[in-house]
Amino acid sequence: MNSNCITLVGLLTLTFSPSILAQSSLEGREFTFARIRFESSLPVPVRVNSAPWGHDHPKAEENLLRFMAAELKMATSPTDRVVLELNDPQISDHPLLFLTEPGYWNPSDDEVSNLRGYLNRGGMLVLDDFRGQQEWNHVVEIFQRTLPGANFEDLTLEDGPFQAFYQLDSVDLPTPYEVPGKPVARGIRGADGELQVVAFFNSDLGDFWEWSDSLATRVPDETRRSLEIGANTIVCALRK
Repeated sequence: MNSNCITLVGLLTLTFSPSILAQSSLEGREFTFARIRFESSLPVPVRVNSAPWGHDHPKAEENLLRFMAAELKMATSPTDRVVLELNDPQISDHPLLFLTEPGYWNPSDDEVSNLRGYLNRGGMLVLDDFRGQQEWNHVVEIFQRTLPGANFEDLTLEDGPFQAFYQLDSVDLPTPYEVPGKPVARGIRGADGELQVVAFFNSDLGDFWEWSDSLATRVPDETRRSLEIGANTIVCALRK
């Protein structure tokens, strides 16, 4: 299978250790975290106690950016973040877009068209914080409109979210609360085999990022894993 990121040589043998070459190629690299804002025309349950697009914002991205600056030596800081809508031409300035609670996302035809163009130009969309078959089916329907004929597939250890910088030893996703099914990472590939969409289903990585300062002492392994998967996914987008 083609991986969406090239596996680099010279990997350290320690579990979860990044490649020396990967680190040197990222040192000083800039990155701005772009979150997508959307209006939901769908019924939002009581458990969703704020606008779905803004869950875990801004602490989630602030903590992830802080982690990447410290460990990947990237020239990024907690203030390197923006909120955009899909009809904003500035989305083309960002290699990765992040969208949370896509189970309540109902994009217009214009937004679908803009997203299709962005993805076909090499951008990546990351979906997080959704659960259950109904929400999954809803997301699949959106991408039948966005990328007709494309299908989601389960990701493997060969794929960027699990190996672009940190060499993870399983595809397991952490989840901070009980979910109706196994957490799984899925993706859509373009014609060139590169990942265009990454979906962290039945999981909520952003929740771990948001509370990583306090969760690190309570569930250190799951918290670190969530940050490593987030960092890996961003590195993939940067190298597309």
